[in-house]
Amino acid sequence: SAVVAPPPPPALRPTPSAGARPAPDPEATVAPARPAPPLAAAPQIPDIGPAARAAGVPWVAQAAFLVLAVLAVLTCANVLHVQGRAADVEAVSLLRGVAIADSLANRNAQPLADQRGIALDTAFALEREGVTSASVIDPRGTVLAPAERLRTSVSASPAYQAVSTSGEPAVIEVDGGKYEISVPIRGQVGGTGPRQIVGYALLTYDPAAVAGGSLLMGLASSLFVTAVVAALLVAGAWLLLLRPLAALREETELALLGDNYDVTSPIRLAQMEQLAHSINRVVARARAAGGHRPR
Repeated sequence: SAVVAPPPPPALRPTPSAGARPAPDPEATVAPARPAPPLAAAPQIPDIGPAARAAGVPWVAQAAFLVLAVLAVLTCANVLHVQGRAADVEAVSLLRGVAIADSLANRNAQPLADQRGIALDTAFALEREGVTSASVIDPRGTVLAPAERLRTSVSASPAYQAVSTSGEPAVIEVDGGKYEISVPIRGQVGGTGPRQIVGYALLTYDPAAVAGGSLLMGLASSLFVTAVVAALLVAGAWLLLLRPLAALREETELALLGDNYDVTSPIRLAQMEQLAHSINRVVARARAAGGHRPR
């Protein structure tokens, strides 16, 4: 009989030592590596526009800012208006100074023509606002009144030189914004005959002293009007907005607590009535949906 040879022993695989990694099996199926998940995009912060920023400000602050802005605009407009009138007011004040000089000349015309120096009067002119000095002088430029300046010469005065040359009223600006005003004094020498120049009235006048008071009065009046307008705005906002909204809020709370309570507009204003109507519709829908639970 045939002798069958025994099968060869299986190949021995080396046993890995402790701590050593096993050799990879070439016949094993290697799973493909999974791709890493994409990184989550950073959350985008929504851009808050001016309207959204304004919505975060309390409405009381917004109303106060609006009132202050209106007051600032009105005040600036009043100040600019008063400044624009400053030149006109000063011109009118200067005409007032010329009128005072004319009065001084008329008061002293006949006493000067009669050579009654004791009857010359300059005190009334000095009592007028804006007049800093007043004099009656003869044709040669010598002061005849007031007594404390008697016989002093004003021949170097620009206004005297101008009026003595032209025979017409002269207004000359001097330093500090003041003016010298001189007008001829005409009278009848001996009480008969034509009127002729017998002297001159000379004033030093500050139109800003009068114009400044007028401008301050105008500014004060403008500010008073601005304050009245602001008070009317606040009162109107309270009567037409704040109080009706508070009443509407109370009406809404009562409508939410009651079954047959409707919100009514506290004032007869179309927008307020539309708002009350919208609130009633919202409350009715809530009742119909079963979301209303009366206490």
